Amino acid sequence: MSFHDLPADWPNRPVTDPDLFTDVIDLCVSERDRATGALYALLCDVDGHLVQPIAVPAGRRVRHPGDDEDRLALLDPFAAVLASQAPAGGLVVALARRGPAEATPADRLWHESARQVCRRHEVRLLATAVASPGGIFRLTDAFGAP
Repeated sequence: MSFHDLPADWPNRPVTDPDLFTDVIDLCVSERDRATGALYALLCDVDGHLVQPIAVPAGRRVRHPGDDEDRLALLDPFAAVLASQAPAGGLVVALARRGPAEATPADRLWHESARQVCRRHEVRLLATAVASPGGIFRLTDAFGAP
């Protein structure tokens, strides 16, 4: 599957719809960022519809994420923006990185940081995903519910 397979009504459906999720991530995350590393924040409305994807070139930091405070500082503005809306929307975090389509310890750290930031701002973490040249998968499937 790829973003070419998205149905015409996909913008009217939640990005977490299992029939759409990987294709939406494929649409948003560039091949270049999968090779060089980036963090994507997909800002969603209260119903989980994509409002705005945002790419942050994070390079090596995606694979070697540094300390907790660095990750939290990078993710915090996205949750804060969503929390400022009434009602608050939800966040999907997608890690673009090289390597196989399987969970790594660095992925786990990013997932946990996303959970912490969303809890702090009382925003729903809808999903955490990885997009690599080897494929796309939900970290929430690997590490449990957001």
